[in-house]
Amino acid sequence: MNEQTTNNQEQETTKNQNNQTESSPVESVVESALNYQDLYIKLAADFQNFRRRMDKERLEWTETAQGMILAVFFPIIEDFDRALQTIEQHQQEDGEAKESYLEGLVLIQKNIKKILADLGVCEIDTIGEFNPEYHEALAQIVSPDHKSGHIVQVFNKGYMFKGKVIKHAQVSVAQ
Repeated sequence: MNEQTTNNQEQETTKNQNNQTESSPVESVVESALNYQDLYIKLAADFQNFRRRMDKERLEWTETAQGMILAVFFPIIEDFDRALQTIEQHQQEDGEAKESYLEGLVLIQKNIKKILADLGVCEIDTIGEFNPEYHEALAQIVSPDHKSGHIVQVFNKGYMFKGKVIKHAQVSVAQ
């Protein structure tokens, strides 16, 4: 009987080993599939992050290019500003400037500024304290009417495009 019990135990051990051997390839395949699934999820997330980063960079490049294109308008606006000031001064001094010329220049200036505003360009504020992020100091002058570090005079206006400075305002600053 001992021999029979031993034979039965050996047969059960062999069956258990066979079952483990049979389930082992299945477990291996399942584990491999899970590993590939994890890898796929990670790669998909990486690709999605890459795509977002590229979209953001493309938008930044586009905005930079637009800002460079818009910057060519600034000298024209500055020339109009100076022409208007000169005409107004001459008209006040001797009254000879033709009102129609002045009205025409004002209309052109307003139209250009409206186009720029519609495109997202805005003027930089030049009232108050000097800020090197927005202003370029061309001179420092003594001014009893202004606090030290405050803007006294604006030589040329500055402009921003979508929150980025594309032309610094050129100013003089009180000492």
